Amino acid sequence: DFMKNYGIRRFLPVVAVIAMLWASADSQAQGRCGVHNSHEYEGRHRGCAYAISTEGFERLVAIVKEQGFSDRKLLVIEAASLGGWFTSGQCAALMSEFDFDEKKLDVLRLLAPRLTDTCDYSDILNRLDFESSRRTAADILLGLR
Repeated sequence: DFMKNYGIRRFLPVVAVIAMLWASADSQAQGRCGVHNSHEYEGRHRGCAYAISTEGFERLVAIVKEQGFSDRKLLVIEAASLGGWFTSGQCAALMSEFDFDEKKLDVLRLLAPRLTDTCDYSDILNRLDFESSRRTAADILLGLR
């Protein structure tokens, strides 16, 4: 009755994402960092934050795709953003799971503070359909500098 009354089932994907991130934490030693392969701060790179592993990211995308509505997809991505780090390419791929720029920008707002490679945003900007959305995305990303 509790699950039925309080809708706990709708939060199961969120729990799955958090568990996935914990499980993939050990598999993130793919090099010192996924971008520069060194421990030195270079340009706007965020030091040694490891992006989620390829396998972990594929599981995350699968969980996102299982969600029927965009709000549920965003909830899963938000849960992932609480503990995971992402590359710009991974952020762009998650943005592509949505049809409209407004939701793509919502994904960017969630993941921008968690990007490991802040040197090249072209993939992110190219996922947006309108110039006004690209300007908004640039403003979000400039806030990281």
